[in-house]
Formats: sequence, structure tokens, C-alpha cells
Amino acid sequence: MQFLDEAARGIYGPSASGIDPSSPIAVAVAALLTSRGGKEYGEGISQLLDRFTHCGHGVIAQSWVDIGGNQPVTPNQLEEALGPAKIHALARQSGLPSQELITALSRHLPGIVDKLTPLGQVPDAHKNASTTRTMRTP
Repeated sequence: MQFLDEAARGIYGPSASGIDPSSPIAVAVAALLTSRGGKEYGEGISQLLDRFTHCGHGVIAQSWVDIGGNQPVTPNQLEEALGPAKIHALARQSGLPSQELITALSRHLPGIVDKLTPLGQVPDAHKNASTTRTMRTP
């Protein structure tokens, strides 16, 4: 999952070897942010922003996309945004207990979304992944 490698390098530096795509948190992030093919993440980020906006925490999630500092998200806020059905599905897919999953996602998701949107914009979900990366490379 190339977008996870891209996010890992952004968070941990250019020497980061990437995120093991089989790790529980990578499985959860991929399920939350990618399309069915596992290549597009713009649509997943848009849906995540919509979920946060719907529950009144849109400013928090938008800060991860916008240029500038990322507002933190608490596990409770993330739980409100995702809802019990989505959390249960992500926990089942990742193999993590729900509370552990929510805690890990609340810690990592702001940085991952931030690194996947370096120009302050959500990638166009209808373009292929290589085109999106090319357009976003400085």
C-alpha cells in the first residue's frame, strides 16, 4: 500500500521503511481511507471529513488537511465521528480490540491524513493514484 509508505515517510522521515501493510493499524487505516481497490485514498479522506463534520468535529479533521498545525482528536471524538458500526468493522478487519483501535487511530490518523494532503487539498478520488502522487509532488 504505497500511500501508507508515503504517509510513514512524512511522519517518521525519509529513512522510514514504511508501514507493514499487514500490521493491525495499517489494515485499519487502509480500510478507513482507501477505495475498494486499495489505491485511491481521496474518497476515503472525503468521507472521513464528512463524518467529522456531521458530528460537529469538522474543524478538527479539516485541520489535518489544511496547511498548518493538526488539531488532536480524542478517542471519544473519533468514536463519535466513526460510529459503532464502522468501529466494529475496523476492529474486526484489523484484529484489534475496539478501544485499542480507537486509541491508536486517534494518535496516528491526524498525521497520516496530513501527510496524504500536503497541499491542503483532498486528492481527487477519480484520478488514478499515480496521477495524484505526480500532481502532489513538490
